[in-house]
Amino acid sequence: MLPFLNSIRVSVKKGRGAAIGRGNGSYNDKGPGMTLGIRQRRAEQRRRWRVLKWLVVVGAIGVLGVVSYQTGAEISHGEIANLEDGIARLTVRERDLGERAAQHQIELAAARRELAQWQARYEADVPTGKARGLLALAGDQLDRGVTAERIGFMIEAAGRKLDCTGEPATRRFLVRTPIYRGANAAVTFAGNAITVTATGSSAKDVRGNPEAWFDPAEPVVVNFTGLGGVPSVARGPLPLHHTVLWNDTEYRFSIVAAEQRGFIAISADRCRFPGK
Repeated sequence: MLPFLNSIRVSVKKGRGAAIGRGNGSYNDKGPGMTLGIRQRRAEQRRRWRVLKWLVVVGAIGVLGVVSYQTGAEISHGEIANLEDGIARLTVRERDLGERAAQHQIELAAARRELAQWQARYEADVPTGKARGLLALAGDQLDRGVTAERIGFMIEAAGRKLDCTGEPATRRFLVRTPIYRGANAAVTFAGNAITVTATGSSAKDVRGNPEAWFDPAEPVVVNFTGLGGVPSVARGPLPLHHTVLWNDTEYRFSIVAAEQRGFIAISADRCRFPGK
């Protein structure tokens, strides 16, 4: 582009020189015809120069457009490559996360199965209800020093048929209350070897004031104490039933409210302990 413009400029300069030479040479006639020809050539030269300038501007704009396009294309290609790399990394990460989630689900399912198995074992091995109460009682006796053989013997003997006299002995005594702590509040059995006492809630009059005697409609606590033996307790609303083993005899007690106010009646039948 630049060599072409330089050649045009040289041609224009030569033309101007020739015109000046002719003006200063043998043609010294400065008439109207000569002046008009010079003006026409100069006007033509100015038109050519304007055209050349527009061609230069258009060419420059074209070059800038090409350069801009190439630069933009290179930047776009780089951004696209970066985006494709990012998408590839995210795809790999998503796949890894999916695999980890699936593995966690498998491990969770295995843990749940194992938990269900242990729960089934626990429910099968650990007693419930009354059996749990008997197990706790046996454990308490072991803690007190009773041998496992003795506990086993007692449990086995409990299923045997008892040989009882059928002639229960009946006694009555006053129930202690928060107000009454007086006499006639205990009885004995087995030749004074077993002592029985009881406590209860005070009855109330029509005004709600507590009385000295107990309320037979409320739960009571009956204590059985043997000489040198382990005390036992029966508690709850009347009537109550309780068993005490003393030496080779099993005493079966039945406890009810007596007809006389403030008293309870207790009956004991003697049974020969099985295996003795």
